[in-house]
Amino acid sequence: MKNFITALQFLTNIPVSKDLKPGEKTLAESTPYFPAVGIIVGCFLAGIYIFFSKVFPATVMSAVVIASLIWVTRGFHLDGFMDTVDGLFGGANKDEALKIMKDTRIGSFGVIAVVSLLLLKFTLLLELTGKEIFPLILVLMPALGRWSMVCAMPFYPYQREKGTASFTKFVGKNEALISSAIMLIFAVGLLRVGGLVLILYTFIFMLLISTYISSKIGGMTGDTYGAVNEITEVLVLALFFIIHSGP
Repeated sequence: MKNFITALQFLTNIPVSKDLKPGEKTLAESTPYFPAVGIIVGCFLAGIYIFFSKVFPATVMSAVVIASLIWVTRGFHLDGFMDTVDGLFGGANKDEALKIMKDTRIGSFGVIAVVSLLLLKFTLLLELTGKEIFPLILVLMPALGRWSMVCAMPFYPYQREKGTASFTKFVGKNEALISSAIMLIFAVGLLRVGGLVLILYTFIFMLLISTYISSKIGGMTGDTYGAVNEITEVLVLALFFIIHSGP
């Protein structure tokens, strides 16, 4: 239970315990529960949608869902996505890229990228809003995003010596397997065989994204794990759109 609470506190804005100050190994032990935290975030989004969709039009609801996701997660991974894009496209080499990522200031590449990402999310959510499966999409999207990070950790190790995500050095294949088992239970429980397909595609997306990033900077950072989460969420929405693009 402690590991789940640790994951909940680390990944969300949900008030848990001010006295809980986990170390690196405790944070690493909490990673199997990242998908479960994603499910809670998704249920929150689905609840917001179900409650307000009778009042507001689809355009407003798409914006509300995105704003709610940013609020409940503190924009944690969105910030990492911006830093990652700034580093990858603003740095001439690995060292420059890593230095740019560590800079707290956001560059033009990061701004352009985050606006594009949010527009993609908004458009895909707008297209999916109103479909019977939409609440399930909202539940699974953040769960799959957080699961993809855990899967990336043992295969694409942390590149820095110290940092917010240095705990990922202690995340091994066992944590990834447990996390995958939890994700599998949720996905198959909600979508049956479709859940297996979704997990397979998400895993492939994670490999492609992480391989590209690692080839540029020689590993991963906390920012790049966050970028994996954000890009995966968009790809999951795109996959649902392709499958359910009919009337």
